[in-house]
Amino acid sequence: MKKFIIIILVLGIGLGIAGFWYWNKNSYSKEVLKLEILGPEKVSIGDEVEYTVRYKNNGDIKLEDLRLIFEFPKYTISTSLPKESDQGLGFSERIEIGPEKLGDVYPGEEKIFRFKGRILGKRGDVKTAKTWLSYHPKNLKARYESSTTLATTIASA
Repeated sequence: MKKFIIIILVLGIGLGIAGFWYWNKNSYSKEVLKLEILGPEKVSIGDEVEYTVRYKNNGDIKLEDLRLIFEFPKYTISTSLPKESDQGLGFSERIEIGPEKLGDVYPGEEKIFRFKGRILGKRGDVKTAKTWLSYHPKNLKARYESSTTLATTIASA
């Protein structure tokens, strides 16, 4: 009877260790996705500004079902939109690009999207561009979202 209990305990501990190792192997941290907006810190009123949204998968798991949202600063007239967008020219506060255009992001892969617009406002105004990228890692059901902003100051007229 004692041998039976010892065998059960050893098997239980072994299964516990194997389960913990498997769970740790499948854990994911959203910090492995680097998301940034590149653009000017200062502009003149009416200047055309190009915002570059860049993201890179620094992890070792493929990211799937990506959705990118870029939001121009308030009172920005978009002058060109990426081919990935179906929206036309004019006032466009928000551009959404879906998974069918973004595809998957493999480990080490980097993707770049550019958005252009003319910023309107008063001297000294601080305008903020925002972007969000939502996704889920392969073999996980949880959905993650990363976001970032870039502030641009209107320097002169």
